[in-house]
Amino acid sequence: MTKKQLSLSSLLMAQKKFEQFRQCLGNEQLKTGAIKSFEYCFELSWTTLKKYLELYEAIEDLRGSRDTIRAAARLGILKNPEAWFDFIESRNLSSHVYEEDTADEIIEMLPLFSDELGHLINEINNRLRKTDDDKNGSKAL
Repeated sequence: MTKKQLSLSSLLMAQKKFEQFRQCLGNEQLKTGAIKSFEYCFELSWTTLKKYLELYEAIEDLRGSRDTIRAAARLGILKNPEAWFDFIESRNLSSHVYEEDTADEIIEMLPLFSDELGHLINEINNRLRKTDDDKNGSKAL
């Protein structure tokens, strides 16, 4: 059985859209778009991370985002694991954003999510490259 390839292309496209929304928060409609983009990016990021852990780190029985974040934290994949647990809470709140205060709290954490998402993508990319280099027998000097 061959190992499936992990593609980051969907996550990279979602990140690009998220950044566009995050940087244009001029009215309520744009803020709502940024929050929805955060929701989508968060879901895609943790599910991509879960796939990476299952395919490349042979970690099984990851039942949800919390299990996935804990496993990634143990491996040093996440820069700030506690922030990822906060993102779970923000994601859960975002589906019930009817109060302006809640929406504002989520908007305020978007820069941190942007930073953490960028780090996650770079970390997975670097680990995938290292895996490919190890498979091909080449070592970085």
